[in-house]
Amino acid sequence: MIVAQEAGYDAVCIAHGTDTMVYAASALAFGFHDKDPSLTALKIPVVLTGAQNPIYQFGGDGGFNLQNLFRKASSAIDLKVADVLINFGYDVLKGCRAIKVSERAFNAFESPSEIGKVGFIDAFGVHLFPHRINIRDDSKTGTIQPRFSRGIVVVDLAPGTEPGLLENMIKGGGVMAMILKSLGEGNVCSVGAYNMIPFIEAAVKKYRTPILIASKYLGGAVGRAHYESGRALLEAGAIACYDTTDCAVEVKV
Repeated sequence: MIVAQEAGYDAVCIAHGTDTMVYAASALAFGFHDKDPSLTALKIPVVLTGAQNPIYQFGGDGGFNLQNLFRKASSAIDLKVADVLINFGYDVLKGCRAIKVSERAFNAFESPSEIGKVGFIDAFGVHLFPHRINIRDDSKTGTIQPRFSRGIVVVDLAPGTEPGLLENMIKGGGVMAMILKSLGEGNVCSVGAYNMIPFIEAAVKKYRTPILIASKYLGGAVGRAHYESGRALLEAGAIACYDTTDCAVEVKV
C-alpha cells in the first residue's frame, strides 16, 4: 500500500475471499494506522470486496460487488479518504469494524458498532460519511506497524470450561496471549470448580500472559461490568475489549 501511494496511485482495490476478509481488512487497518488513533501512514483509500457467488455465475453478486468496488474507490478518492474500507452488497463498512454474518445472504457483512457503518450504495451512487472515516492529512504521518505476533490462543467459553486446561496451555509455553470469548458483557464462572478468576490471576501475575476478554455476541461489549463476575475478572487483571469484534481482537492482539 505504501509503495502504491508513493508511486502515485490513487487507491488500492482488493478482491478477497469472504471467509477471511475481515481479518485481512483488520490487519491492514492496524498495520497502516498508528497506535495514536489520530495518525495514519495511509494517504489513499484501501477498498476490499468479495462475493457469495463466483464472478461468472449468472444472477450472482460477484459482478455487482466488483463494480461497486471501483465506484466506492472513486468516491473515496474524491473525499481524500485515507482508510481501509469494505463494500459488500449495499453497505460500506470500516475494515476493522466489520464482521461476516452469513454464508449465503448478499448483504453478508455487518458492523455491530454504529461507527463502523461509513456509507451505503443506492441507485444514486455511493454515499460516504466523512466524519466516520480517516481523511488524508499530510501534516500528520503515522508509523507502520507491520509485525504480528504468533502464539495467540482463542477460547470460546462455555459452561463447563475447565480453568485447569487453560492454565496447562499457558504453562506448556508458546502462548503469548489468550483471548477468552465470554458470555454477556464479559461474565465468567466465578464460583466452584469452574471458577475462572484464580486462573486469570495466575496467568497475568505468575506467567505474565495477557488475558483478554471479548464478547462472543454480535454487537456485544465487554467492560461495563454490571455483574460481580465481570468486575472480578477485570480486578484479576483481564483486559476488556469493549465493542471490538472478536475477529478484530484476534488480529489486534
